Amino acid sequence: MSIAETNFAASILRRTKLEGSVSFVDLASIPAAQDFIFKNLYILYYADLVGRYGIDKAFGLVSIEEKNGDVIRLNEYYKDWKKIYSKNNHKANPLLNLVITESCHQEYNKLKEIFLMGEITQEEYDYKEKSIILHSKYLYLTAKAFFDEHRSNEVIATFHNREIVINEYSMVHILNRHLGGSAKQFDTQKSFHLDREINWLELPYDLKSIIESLGSHPDTNVPTLIFLPFKFNGILYAIWTEEKTKHQAAKVIPITRLQSCYPIEDAKELKKIREHYRELRINDKLCAIVPI
Repeated sequence: MSIAETNFAASILRRTKLEGSVSFVDLASIPAAQDFIFKNLYILYYADLVGRYGIDKAFGLVSIEEKNGDVIRLNEYYKDWKKIYSKNNHKANPLLNLVITESCHQEYNKLKEIFLMGEITQEEYDYKEKSIILHSKYLYLTAKAFFDEHRSNEVIATFHNREIVINEYSMVHILNRHLGGSAKQFDTQKSFHLDREINWLELPYDLKSIIESLGSHPDTNVPTLIFLPFKFNGILYAIWTEEKTKHQAAKVIPITRLQSCYPIEDAKELKKIREHYRELRINDKLCAIVPI
C-alpha cells in the first residue's frame, strides 16, 4: 500500500475494537502503522519533545501517564532514525539521501558548529539534535507520501510552452527551509510560508497551479525563467529555477528545475521589486510581478 493508503487504514484501525472486546486495536503492535503513529506524535510534541508542558489533544489535555509514554516512544523513534540519518548513501532511496543531505547542510552541521563554539550547553545540544533529526523523518514521510500518491518523482508545470520541473529536490528544499519555522532550533535566516491556502502537503500541485496561472497572461512571457516573483493573497513570493539535467531513456536531457519558493522579506529583494517591477492582476488572489 502507499503511505496515504496505510495512513487511512491506520486511522480506521485506531478507532476499531476487536470483536467481543472493549479495547481498541493496539496500533503500536502493527509494524506498518509505525509511521502513522510517529507523524501523529510528532505533530503533537514537536515543540515540546520531552513533555514539560501540557499537551492538548482534540478531547482535552493528555494525561501525565500518556504523555510519559508518548515521550518514551518518540525517543525510540529518534534513536532508530538517528542510525538512518547518520549516513546518506542509502541504496535505491534517493529521496531519503536528499532529505538527510538537506537537513545536515542546513541545520545539523550548524548545530554542531554553535555547540563547539560554546554557545549552547550539552543538554540544549541534545534536545536540538533530537528535534532536527525527528523533523527530518517527518519531512521524509511527508515528501514520500506525496510522490508515492503522485506515482512519479516530478510534477511538470507549463509556463508559456516552457516546462518547469517540480521534483523531489524542489519539495524537500522548500519544506525544509521555508516551512515549519516554529520547529527550527535556531534562526536559519530564512522566511517561512504562513498562508494556509497553500497546501504544503501537496505543494508541487499548488506551485504548478500558480505557475500556470501566471503563464496565462501574455505579458508574463519573460525571456528567462530564473526569477519569477508573484503576489498571492497580498504576500510577495519568489520562485527561483535553475538549469539542470536528468536521465531519461538512457539519455541526459536538460531541464528547468524549480529550486525554491519563499515569501520575500529581504530588504534588497523588496527594493529591487519596487524599483524594477510592476504588478499584473491575474485573478482575485494572484498577481504576476513583471519587469517594467
